[in-house]
Order: sequence, then C-alpha cells, then structure tokens
Amino acid sequence: MPAPKAGLTLALALTLAAGPCATALGQDASPDDLRAVQSELEAARKRQAEVAGERARLTDEVATLKAQLVQRAATLRQQEADADAIERRLAELGASEAEKLAALSDRRAALSRLLGALTRLSRRPPVLLMARRQTAVELAHTGTVLRDLVPELRSRAVTLSRDLASLTALRARLATDRVRLGATLASLADERVEIDRLLAKKAEDSKRLDTLVEAETKRVDQLAAKAKSVEDLLAAVEKARREREAAAAAAEAERAAAQEAEQAAASKPGQVAAVTAEPATPAAPARPAVMARFSSLKGKLAWPAAGEITTRFGDRQANGLTSRGFRIATRPDAQVTAPAAADVAFAGVFSGYGQLLILSQGDGYHLLLAGMARIDVTVGQKVLAGEPVGQMESARDGARPVLYVELRHDGEPVDLTPWLISGATRVSG
Repeated sequence: MPAPKAGLTLALALTLAAGPCATALGQDASPDDLRAVQSELEAARKRQAEVAGERARLTDEVATLKAQLVQRAATLRQQEADADAIERRLAELGASEAEKLAALSDRRAALSRLLGALTRLSRRPPVLLMARRQTAVELAHTGTVLRDLVPELRSRAVTLSRDLASLTALRARLATDRVRLGATLASLADERVEIDRLLAKKAEDSKRLDTLVEAETKRVDQLAAKAKSVEDLLAAVEKARREREAAAAAAEAERAAAQEAEQAAASKPGQVAAVTAEPATPAAPARPAVMARFSSLKGKLAWPAAGEITTRFGDRQANGLTSRGFRIATRPDAQVTAPAAADVAFAGVFSGYGQLLILSQGDGYHLLLAGMARIDVTVGQKVLAGEPVGQMESARDGARPVLYVELRHDGEPVDLTPWLISGATRVSG
C-alpha cells in the first residue's frame, strides 16, 4: 500500500481538480457531468479512508514495535548485568587461583626441604650416628624429633592434597564461568542485532507516519547552533516543543472541522458538494503512554544503563568543580534506555556534551543523556519508559565508555537520586 504522504497527495489532487468543476456545474450541469464529479469525489473520499486506514495501521505497528523494544531492552539490560557479574567473578576467581598457587608453591617447597633432610639422615648408617659424641639424652631427643616428624609429614601431605583438589575445583569453576560468559556475550550480540532491526523498522514507520520530523530536526539543529549554553538550548527546545504541540492541536481542530463539513454535505441527498472534499489533515500520532507527572515518579525510575557509577551529583571533581549529574561506566556497546515516558526535545551534537539527547519529562523537567556513540530517536518522537534511545561506543584502549546523566528543572541542575529505584554503587538492570 502506498505511503500516507503519496496517498494524501493523490487525494488532494483529485479533490482540488473536482472543486472548481463542481462549483461551475452547480449553475448549469448535465446529469453526465454531475455523475462524473460525484464519481471523482467518491474516489477522493475512498482514498482518504485508505490513507486514514494506513495511518492507523502504521500507528498500531509503531506502538507494537515500541512494546517489543522495551521488552528486548530489558532482556539486554539483564544480560549486560549478568556479563558484568560473571566477569567480576572471573576476576575474583583468578585472584584466588593466583593466591592458591603461591601458597601451594610455598608448601611444596617446605615439604621438599623437610623430605630432603630426612632423606639425607636415612642415608647415614646407624654406626656413624653412634660414633658421634652425643649423650644418651641427645640421642633420645633426636629419635623423638624424627618420630614426631612422621605425622607432621602426613599432615602436610594431606593439606597439600586438599589444596590441589581445591585448586582443581577452582579451575573447573573458572572454565564453567568462561563458558557462561561466552554464551551470555553471544546472546548479547544476538539481542543487539534484533534490537537494531526493530529500531530500523520503527524509524521507517515513524518517518512515513510523520513527514514533519525531518523539518523539525533541522529546526532544532539550527537552535542548537545558536545556543551558547545548555540553558539556552533547553529554553529554545522547550519553546519549539510548545509551538509544535500548538500546531498539532490546530491541525487536529482543522481536521475535525473539515470532517464535520464533509459529513454535513454528504448528508444532503442529490447534491454534489461545491466545497472540495479535502482530505483530513493527519492528526499527530497518538501518545504511546500517558506521561505521569514527573514529581510523582520519585523512587520509581530505572537507570538509563547498566554499569558502575563513578561520579554522583554533588561530587567534587578533579577540576575542582561540583558535578551536576552522574557518570556511569557501562559495558562497551551498552544499550541506553529512557528512564520514563518522555518527548524527545533534542537529539544531536552539542558543544561540551558530544552526542546529547534531551528528554522532556513535563513539569519543567528535562533529562540530559550524553556520551553515546549513537542516538536512535529523533526530535518530536515520544518514547516509553524502558524504550531504547541510544547505544554506547565500543571499548577504547581498554577503558569503558561513560554515560553522563543530568536532570534539570526549569533549567537548573537537580539531584536525580530521589527519582531512582536504587542508590547502589553498581547499576543493575
């Protein structure tokens, strides 16, 4: 089925062609002419219905894709957390293995020295021992020492055997965890491929659904170029968002009025509408989920990515300045998700932030996410809580990529901690 844009163009062409003709025929028209105009109008109305149906189908499809993306992202987040846990366990087991090997080496060396001494003693004939100038007490003492060494040797041999068994079991656990890690990483790769496929499909449908996205993105990019600070940028994108919503509301009102006029004209039998049957202006895509008041979400938000928090809000940084947000060291290529339902206010490069995503949460709150290698949403889109919005970069020189997270209210930085589910040092799914 043709895209909505093509359908609207065709329907509009038909109705515009029919309009003047209908007006003229209203004065002096033959039955054949009237039937021809009526046929054209019916075709236009049919195409309008097809466009509306196509739009509804695409809206449903995008909503389904969003739900699948949220589910896939949750699975991916858990797999990333599992991979982190396995890697930490492998590191701990590796350190334990090194300690056990060192201890085992020391015990072997001590046992070897003791056995060597006994071997040398055993090689001396008893006559030589008797010939040495030793008192009876000294000889008795030597015999006692030699007799007591036997259980000590047995004890050390048992300990050494136990250490060897423990080391063998440890190495088996290491091997098992390495296999688990390999399987988890393979599953991670498969999940990322599927998420990328869903993201591409969502982007395609969203583009067909909203032909204004490209123009709006260019406009926001121009605003970013003019903004001298993130405060200026927030004010500009918030103004653009309000204008966009006002335009969408006006288009919806115009569409409803046109539809009512068409229904009123169609209800008069035997007449050909002199007013052009103009196709309804497509309404803005339905919001995927009602955005709760952001102030009511305290203690309910998920972290945007799994990883380890290296900097918190208010921490003193190396440059002496106080941190305005959080830094999370993530896995390479980690998925970044929206903590809550939001409108995409900005997506692109901004001075000092690199790739920056601004999510408008309502009530004057904006969430800033920076440090991603890729942003998967565009300005004007609405995202669900848990929906993938970007991806971190690959490992660079062995260092983990860092996601910067900052919350602002009326342009001022505020601590995100009260809104988060967990205040733990490590961020899990």
